[in-house]
Amino acid sequence: MSSSNQVPDPEVPAKARSRTYSASYKTRILARADVLAAAYTRTPERFVRKHPEPPALSGTVWINKPPSQDTDQAHPKNS
Repeated sequence: MSSSNQVPDPEVPAKARSRTYSASYKTRILARADVLAAAYTRTPERFVRKHPEPPALSGTVWINKPPSQDTDQAHPKNS
């Protein structure tokens, strides 16, 4: 049997991928930073606390976070 015809083992879960940001998303964040800088230049009195900044890119983002090793060890599965 050749390696190209092998069926993946259903017992082996796929590795979770972390979110990556697309170039268009990063471009939108940079465009927003430009707009905020222009607004600050035109009317600095509106921003009394600090120079406006776009939100920072978040680190790891999960929809369903996989359980941690600590949780697995704290709650062993019944055999």
